[in-house]
Amino acid sequence: MEKRIENIYDKIDQIFLDKYFDCVFPKDKYDIKLITNGPPIIHIKIKNESMGWMMYSNFYYLQYYNNLKARVFKEHLAAFKIQRWWIKKYYDPKLKVIHNVMNRKYDEYIYHIMMNNLDVNFDLEKK
Repeated sequence: MEKRIENIYDKIDQIFLDKYFDCVFPKDKYDIKLITNGPPIIHIKIKNESMGWMMYSNFYYLQYYNNLKARVFKEHLAAFKIQRWWIKKYYDPKLKVIHNVMNRKYDEYIYHIMMNNLDVNFDLEKK
């Protein structure tokens, strides 16, 4: 889950930088990095140079960044809820659809065993 949240934060940072700094500081000439520990800082560096400069974001940028963060997290949570709902419905044994799916998966499993000449012991009792 932590990796997923890190990916979301990376996506938010990239959207933010593309929106406000891509036309002023094109990516082929500048390296732009957003540092969000504490107050957001935008680090801009000319490529092939060791020196760069930093900007503290003003209220306008900070407000946009927070709104963007809220919107992206809402989209992610909505997609996650939909995924969970489909998984719950897909594996609900009360629905007729799952019986067709289970039969198809079982047939694929049996076909795989027969094609690979696997010796599978279906006896579940302990001897």
